Amino acid sequence: MSKARRNLATLPPLTPAVTLPVSKPDEADALRREIKRLKSQNQFERRRHASVELLTLRLVNQLEQQVSDLRGLYIRSIALKPTPNMEKK
Repeated sequence: MSKARRNLATLPPLTPAVTLPVSKPDEADALRREIKRLKSQNQFERRRHASVELLTLRLVNQLEQQVSDLRGLYIRSIALKPTPNMEKK
C-alpha cells in the first residue's frame, strides 16, 4: 500500500481579480464626527469639573467650620478668669 504524499509545491499569492476603489470619508462627515466627539468630551469634562468643584466646596466648608471651632476654644482658654486678687479690688 502506498502512502499519500503531501503536496509541497508553493502556490502563487492570491490577488483579487478586480481592485475595488477604497472610498475615503467625506471631509464634512469627518468634521461632523470630530465636532460630535469634542462636544461629548466637553460634556464629560464639565460633569467631572462640577463633581470636583462640589467636593472641594464641601471640604472648604468643613475646614472653615473646624477653624471657627478651634478659634472659639482658643479664645475661651485664654480669656481672663477672675482670681482671688482681682475680686478684692
